[in-house]
Amino acid sequence: MEKKYISRKEAAEVFGVHPQTIANWLEKGILLGHVAQGSTFIDIQSIEQLKASFGDIVEAEAKIQQYKVEIKEQAAEYRKQLAACNEAQKQLSDDTWIYGSVFRNARMLAHLFVNAFTALSTNSNERAQYIVVRFLMGYRISEIAAEFHLCPERIRQIIEKSINRLKYANKVGVMNNDYYRTRKINDMLMEENMQLKAQYIQLKEQLEKRLYSANDPDNILNTKIEGLHLSPRTYHVLDINEIETLGDIAYSKRNKFEKLRGIGAKSMKELDDLLAAKGLHWKMTPEEYCL
Repeated sequence: MEKKYISRKEAAEVFGVHPQTIANWLEKGILLGHVAQGSTFIDIQSIEQLKASFGDIVEAEAKIQQYKVEIKEQAAEYRKQLAACNEAQKQLSDDTWIYGSVFRNARMLAHLFVNAFTALSTNSNERAQYIVVRFLMGYRISEIAAEFHLCPERIRQIIEKSINRLKYANKVGVMNNDYYRTRKINDMLMEENMQLKAQYIQLKEQLEKRLYSANDPDNILNTKIEGLHLSPRTYHVLDINEIETLGDIAYSKRNKFEKLRGIGAKSMKELDDLLAAKGLHWKMTPEEYCL
């Protein structure tokens, strides 16, 4: 009689992959099979059908592994840069306390710049004045350009021309000496404020990236069961069923484990507690880590 099913381990040898990969393919419907007496059996006909397109699957999984390696390298480089940024920020906070005051009063300073510009400007072009006011309030040039339907370079020209007109204000009698001194001080403060704002935005973006990638799932899911401090009974059941990593547990259904020979209620509770302690749960998907 022709053989219709083979074991999960035999199927893994056919494709040259780990037995857990076969289980994952069963879960996704790529292969067909069934569980009998705690063992998984794979339909030979579905194996033959998959073999015809197996090259594409292997190539795709190889690219995924390569991508994971690249992500790890980028994460390491990012952590290195973030440490340097944190050190720079600490130095900034320790040595230049006035910067913290500038950060806290950025909106007030922006209004100060706007009021000074409005008082000192001799430009009668209301649109140009409004563009400069938006810029001094902290709007990006790209945002202002979109608002007025102009290119960013044109916005830069308008801002530069309007601010340059202030240089000649006291020559036409608009500025007195107090205004001139105020303008010089405002110029210095505006330059410092823009530099500090750029540093703040950069540090904020880096912090957001750090929070996004700080909990690297690969480091958790690839943990071997030998290092999970399981009870001897639970470890033995997992070992004989070729369950090697924490990911093998988290990616599976709970009722699948309940059917394993030799596992009991205490062992299942032990696995439930383990997943909860690691921030995981049964029947997880890799896509959950990309949210």
